[in-house]
Amino acid sequence: MDVSRVLLKHAQGGPNQPMWTAIRGNVYDIEGWVERHPGGDVIRVAAGRDATWLFESYHGKHVENVLEQLYVGKLVDGNDGIEQVEKRTEKDEKMDHVERSSTPTVRKRKNQEHKRMDEPAGREELEGTKRSTENRSDDDPWESHEPQDVLRMMEEDLEPVATYKTGPFYDELKRRVNKEMRQKGVNLRTSTSMYVKSALILTSCVITWWNAFFSPYQALRMVCAALLGFCRAQVGVSIQHDANHGAYSKNKLASTIAGASLDFVGASSFMWKQQHVVGHHAYTNVDGMDPDIRVGEKDVRRVTQYQPWHPHHALQHLYLGWLYSLLAIKSFAVDDFQALHTGRIGNVRINRMTRIEMGIFWAGKLFYFCCVYMVPCLLSTSGWMELILLWSMNEAVAGWTLAFLFQVAHVVGEVDFIKADEKTGRVDCEWAIAQLETTADFSHGSSFWLHVSGGLNHQVVHHLFPGICHTHYPKIAPILKQLCLEKGVKYRVFPSFWSALQAHFRYMKHVGSVKVPSLATVG
Repeated sequence: MDVSRVLLKHAQGGPNQPMWTAIRGNVYDIEGWVERHPGGDVIRVAAGRDATWLFESYHGKHVENVLEQLYVGKLVDGNDGIEQVEKRTEKDEKMDHVERSSTPTVRKRKNQEHKRMDEPAGREELEGTKRSTENRSDDDPWESHEPQDVLRMMEEDLEPVATYKTGPFYDELKRRVNKEMRQKGVNLRTSTSMYVKSALILTSCVITWWNAFFSPYQALRMVCAALLGFCRAQVGVSIQHDANHGAYSKNKLASTIAGASLDFVGASSFMWKQQHVVGHHAYTNVDGMDPDIRVGEKDVRRVTQYQPWHPHHALQHLYLGWLYSLLAIKSFAVDDFQALHTGRIGNVRINRMTRIEMGIFWAGKLFYFCCVYMVPCLLSTSGWMELILLWSMNEAVAGWTLAFLFQVAHVVGEVDFIKADEKTGRVDCEWAIAQLETTADFSHGSSFWLHVSGGLNHQVVHHLFPGICHTHYPKIAPILKQLCLEKGVKYRVFPSFWSALQAHFRYMKHVGSVKVPSLATVG
């Protein structure tokens, strides 16, 4: 069976729809595997899209036998995909059932009516084109007399996919890491120290929140407001970061709760997974694909030489440091709702939310708003001006902590920014090598920075092994370093956080200079 990218896009699970993903050009039905998935719900982000490099970064060769059991068919693209979808609309229900009767989703639903069970994803859109012209809306861009026109518009709405070269580097690295960790008896997914750390962070959040708004001492209120922002950032870079990468616990409920901790300190764990796990990790620093470096047409910042330049960018190294303080409040009040409304974060399409995910989204927003804004307004003895100052300190410190820790890893002059081929999406290197070329570490050997950064001082290791708890990164870094020496691959490590931060602003000054033209407009 051939599956077009249009059909794949709509196979995200839900009522009467399968849950499919594509890996190395093959399509797999993962609906029946979600509950048994060792990494928890993180598998859901793969639904309805090409998840080749997400799969490769989380799994070894031992899972190949599982994929064979979930096989649906081949992924087809371009015009062939459109023709295939049109051909499928001409098949009767009986033939459609025969084609799909061997897939896991159909086997699971064998007691349901054939029509509901076998309805292919995307078919509803095709049948919609048969409606009479009386019911059409002139403002509806999806409505057309021709099914092929609708399909072409649907294809244009697909998220871009980059394809990398294959090579032996990543397989050899995985082999060495797995061998050494097995010899040492290390459980890479979990860590007792991570649970202790989580308890300390969450307790600190409660203590700093209370003292920030209800302490009788003004000086303590100010200090705790800043510390509250820092503790919220620690939830983001440590607890939820590991949990939403499936690197926290083998217990599904524990992982879900830890992942949802982000929601209750302001941001959305669902949106974070769509942006970070789906977009950023798969296509790190790939212009137009990595949502972490996306910019608007007249954005306040310019991150790569491929992006448009404007005169104000010449000063971005001076004002961005202050604007980073708005990152946390912007995520809470603007970005998450914008993504919910548009269904996209940059070029990354947002998957459908389950009822549980939707509930966590709104419960988290309400909880944070009530605790940080409404309750202090009603019960705190602080005046309005002081409350505004306390809120500002909380949000600014959280924003600065998050922005600085993430920016020094990918937005520095020492790493590369990639431009995939516009027609084919090809990137001229191996995926694992691309992670090394687009990412930098800092402060190796520092336990302080390991825990304060949530392991982001070993960002390269994190990108290559996102499913491993960050407290284990220092064990893996020497193995990676040795392989890089043998293969002649550069492993970028700044000696300190300060040197990495300086490199970030030095690069922002460089790329914001008028002397660096926009390659997007050259020629």
